[in-house]
Amino acid sequence: MKTVEVPYKGYTYKARPRTHNKTYKDPYFQEHSYADQTDLFIIKEMRYYENHLNFHKNDIWLDLGANIGGFGVIAHAKVNHIYGYEPIAENCMMIREQINFHGMTNYTLIQKAITDSKEKQIRMYVSNDSAQHTINGQQKRTVDIVMIDAQNLGDAIKKHKANKVKMDIEGAEWPAILNVDWSKVDELMFEWHSHFNKDRDGKKYNAILEHLRKFYEVKAPNKLWNQCGIIHCTK
Repeated sequence: MKTVEVPYKGYTYKARPRTHNKTYKDPYFQEHSYADQTDLFIIKEMRYYENHLNFHKNDIWLDLGANIGGFGVIAHAKVNHIYGYEPIAENCMMIREQINFHGMTNYTLIQKAITDSKEKQIRMYVSNDSAQHTINGQQKRTVDIVMIDAQNLGDAIKKHKANKVKMDIEGAEWPAILNVDWSKVDELMFEWHSHFNKDRDGKKYNAILEHLRKFYEVKAPNKLWNQCGIIHCTK
């Protein structure tokens, strides 16, 4: 698989080469204009995770919705093990590129989607944007529908004895988060997507926060930007 190297904030990431002519005014995107723009968004987002998450040598992390494996790049040298879940084959190829490039021997890739159900396979609505594939129904940018292997969220936590979770699963957070006992997970950070979750009135968002406050101190935006927000839960 052809890749390019993107240096950013002390790390070097593997990314796909740029395939379109869209240009962003942000100097970061202009500097790395040779790389795929969606991959650049993912890479830039890793800075937020690094600045806010707490990494310890005995941690076992779940990287749910691993995309190109950026979380593994910033975290693998600081923790015990990372189990990355990513259902899309091309994204999994990118994660393997990161693993090989960085020698991430403590990163285990699992090609499955995370869900609230016990079904072994579910429908995935594939987007023309590599960061917006979802199991939550057809979207404006859906280009294909495929059957993929799936793993229940609660079962994944128990199986790997994970004590920390990073999650970006494009709308599958509802209702998966509600169906999990978070008492044994020390830290959780996830992205909430109102558009994927069909949550225009914010009721699902508020229900998620109410549930998580039973287990954590929750830092969450009162107002979502572009229907998205990052929620950080710690004990």
